[in-house]
Amino acid sequence: MPAREDLISIGRVVRTQGIRGQVKVILYSGPCYDPPSHMEVWLRKVDGAAYKIQVEEAKAHKKALVLKLEGIDSIDAAEGMVESEVMVRRSSLAALGDGEYYWFQLIGLKVRDETGRSYGSIREIIETGSNDVYVARQGDEEFLIPATEQVVRKIDLEERVMVIEPLPGLFDDHAI
Repeated sequence: MPAREDLISIGRVVRTQGIRGQVKVILYSGPCYDPPSHMEVWLRKVDGAAYKIQVEEAKAHKKALVLKLEGIDSIDAAEGMVESEVMVRRSSLAALGDGEYYWFQLIGLKVRDETGRSYGSIREIIETGSNDVYVARQGDEEFLIPATEQVVRKIDLEERVMVIEPLPGLFDDHAI
């Protein structure tokens, strides 16, 4: 198995799909990652066992993927995959343009404003119709940060920091 830092978790097998051994994978990110057929993925089962397996067919379905995995040809065999974590090599992800990020790159970033005030770190991302919302937590406080250029001023992946400029009224209900 490749080094842990070379693998990215993209989702979890939640159930079987059909009778030919397909599985439904719910993704950890917003936009559907659509792996090409005939690529390899790694599955980590609930018991911790991990192994490489070839994808015969892959198709995006809403926020999920339906995968047909090599050697998994029946619903019974597919049931053994349920709850497995699905991972891909970092190098297999498509390159993104400037200012675009995969969700896994943003989760865990420390959030602060331009004065240095801390808002904790990003714990999850909510996909909405117009823009994503970053959920930052610091202790018992939760901050909902719109993922807009107006609010998010800088993302530094090397420093693991997101700098924001809160709009007036954005955090008025928080005693900051």
